[in-house]
Amino acid sequence: MNDSDFDHRQAVALFRYGLIADLVRLKPGSKGLHAKIADKAAGEYTIPGTTRTRVAAETFRDWLKRYRRGGFNALLPKPRADRGQSRSLPAAVVDALLGTKEGNPAQTPRSPGRSSPAGFHRPPPARPSRLDGQNRGQQR
Repeated sequence: MNDSDFDHRQAVALFRYGLIADLVRLKPGSKGLHAKIADKAAGEYTIPGTTRTRVAAETFRDWLKRYRRGGFNALLPKPRADRGQSRSLPAAVVDALLGTKEGNPAQTPRSPGRSSPAGFHRPPPARPSRLDGQNRGQQR
């Protein structure tokens, strides 16, 4: 791991701690904790290393739990296990996709009614029942 990776991981951990710092002093399950987490989740943030600006309430809970169990180091993001390895498709999938494309050059990935390559079956989407909007929570 080089210095820039370490610096980025530190910046992310500091960001995470900055968001949960005022929650750390509250005991798990204490009154008002849920509301404070919900308030924080409603905000927008400048998150290091990403263009995302929102953090889910469940993520706050996870960071808080990790901090309580392992301290600041538990907030450090874990390095990717597949770092430096190709994330390409398996050869069999590539061959099937290329075979389909060669069989119909005009077909695009967004073509309606496109067929799947051999061996790759995608079931049709389930049709909603007209009763789905009624009697919610009751078994049929």
